[in-house]
Amino acid sequence: METIAVLLGGLLLLLNMLGGLLSGVALLFKGEWGLVLGGIGWGFLGPIALSLAMLPGMIFAPLAVRAAERGNMAGSVIWALPSIVWTYVVVAVSCVGVFSYIASLNDAGFFHFVWAYAVCTGPWSFMAQKDRQSGNTDAMELMFFVQLGAASMIVASLIDPRHTEPLRLFWWFLPFMMLGVLHQGIMLWARTRNPYARF
Repeated sequence: METIAVLLGGLLLLLNMLGGLLSGVALLFKGEWGLVLGGIGWGFLGPIALSLAMLPGMIFAPLAVRAAERGNMAGSVIWALPSIVWTYVVVAVSCVGVFSYIASLNDAGFFHFVWAYAVCTGPWSFMAQKDRQSGNTDAMELMFFVQLGAASMIVASLIDPRHTEPLRLFWWFLPFMMLGVLHQGIMLWARTRNPYARF
């Protein structure tokens, strides 16, 4: 099991470090400048748009904080969960939408799928790095599940390149979002039981 985790981590690291660069260069050589420039543009504008999209989930944060201040840890978890779920919904819609758009282009192939991975995960990776710098490690945990979900869409697209519509890709992406919500819910509950523990 540990070997699989190390192998998976290594593949994701390689994909994150070189995937976007190599696939972007390959697409430029194919003359797909618009696609590459559009992906870079989303890398700059995406964090702003996605931050705005996540704002509705923040309405539950004060309720969770108030419950925690009153010692109602169960209430704190209950109020925090809708915010977590909303974040994962925004992640799923944005990643599947962006990936499907690129993967569904005419003559899309391997480099398109890897570029789609880089474009759909790029804004989330940027925001996760900013959160980590401010001391919030939850965003890095979210990023792990985002990367797994996006990698699964590469696999789905390679298996059947003719069917990269959003609904099909969503079903490949969804299990990792569900695992992410479950993981964060458990970690949140554990922290309420022992606020001084580090996970």
